[in-house]
Amino acid sequence: MDRAGGLRWYSKQLKQLMRGWAADAADLVLPRDCVGCAAPIEGQRGAFTQVCDSCLLELRRPPERVSARIPIGCPTFAFAPYGGAHRRVVLGVKEHLRDDAALVAGSMFAAGVEHLQARGELPWVGQWLAVPAPSRRASARARGGDHVRAMCAHAACIEPLWQVVPLLSHTDDVRDSVGLGVQARQENLSGKVQLDVVVVERHREVIRQRGSHVVLFDDVITTGATLAESLKVLQSAGFTVDAAVVICVA
Repeated sequence: MDRAGGLRWYSKQLKQLMRGWAADAADLVLPRDCVGCAAPIEGQRGAFTQVCDSCLLELRRPPERVSARIPIGCPTFAFAPYGGAHRRVVLGVKEHLRDDAALVAGSMFAAGVEHLQARGELPWVGQWLAVPAPSRRASARARGGDHVRAMCAHAACIEPLWQVVPLLSHTDDVRDSVGLGVQARQENLSGKVQLDVVVVERHREVIRQRGSHVVLFDDVITTGATLAESLKVLQSAGFTVDAAVVICVA
């Protein structure tokens, strides 16, 4: 598939996925403003009601390979730099726990992985373990939930061959990374991402049946420290991390 054909395929796939899953939630009472720009959405637009035409055009951008300031150690893909509609979708989930924003992000993850497979940048494996990057417990509690896990949950509803398994957690002594530089972030996370043994035991049969192929997901790459540390932990536990996929790169 050439690049132009791949872009057309990705755009069509993303729109179909978002429409299909949104149709299942059409009876929910949701905000009627665009998750990408907050503009009011007027009139009936079918099932695909939460993104305006302008933001949809922006959000159709397929994922591209990126590099982080701290080498992550596996192929890493982002949909866009941190800005515009992509930033607002992330904040809609992260700061406001908008389920419709999580739906948009999850749809992007699902379509993006299929696009990367079609482009030959991800292997065609039978089943994936979708692993959210860990969030600090205090941050997740303050937000009312784990926002990356919410994105992955929507993606897995679209892609039945995915199983979301939150294998990773932070130790209790990890600090908030806001305001930390590259080296400080790396030092803050060194040795402080761990395999959640309770989750592993709970999902032991799922892991046995589905194998060890993992795609890591996160909202934003700032330095790459979280994903790099996550990769080390997963690899040391015997998992094969085929890629990391994020919405934005800062």
